[in-house]
Amino acid sequence: MTSLSKTPLPQASDLASNAEAVQRGLDQQISVLAGFVGTAVVALKRAVATAWTNYVAYRAKRRAFDELMALDQRMLSDIGIGRHEVQAVVYGDGLKGTTREAKKAGWAGSREAHA
Repeated sequence: MTSLSKTPLPQASDLASNAEAVQRGLDQQISVLAGFVGTAVVALKRAVATAWTNYVAYRAKRRAFDELMALDQRMLSDIGIGRHEVQAVVYGDGLKGTTREAKKAGWAGSREAHA
């Protein structure tokens, strides 16, 4: 027959301290995971908020574009833009870099000079 090794059985106090160590390790892991989850939730909230803000801005610009394009040429000229400038006015830099901007700057300057 084989002989059984004579290793002493762990004492209750040793088991309790091991259980406490395991519990501390689990608590630390939970804390780290909670930090990651919290960070992920904050990042997700920011992404959703940014996406919503961009969507609302897009819808507002799209509505302005549609409304301006629905106007006839005379109404557009009354507000000082041509049909070909609607997209630049709504989505772009407006009239910057166009001949119309230069004309308006010249007109504004002439009014100020004669005021």
